[in-house]
Amino acid sequence: MGKHYAGILGIIAFLLALLRGILAGSRVETTLVVACACMFIFSLIGLIVGNIAYSTVNGSMEKVFEKELAALGGSRGSSDTVDNTDDTSEVEESMV
Repeated sequence: MGKHYAGILGIIAFLLALLRGILAGSRVETTLVVACACMFIFSLIGLIVGNIAYSTVNGSMEKVFEKELAALGGSRGSSDTVDNTDDTSEVEESMV
């Protein structure tokens, strides 16, 4: 996710800096240096923000998954009988 944010913000910053240079009538060399600097800075910002967003979403999803797994394990663990049948014979027969 961080790489995506970095790429998007970098390209947007580069294009806006180019547009600004063109509209202001700046020299080509100056405009390109400023656009490259903006692209680099905003790519770093996008990388940091994207990694923070990824870790936040990932942590939240892990908590939800653990809750659902615990609820599933709690309902399954409360039953007195355990099914120990092996269903592989049925699968092997259907493959033949």
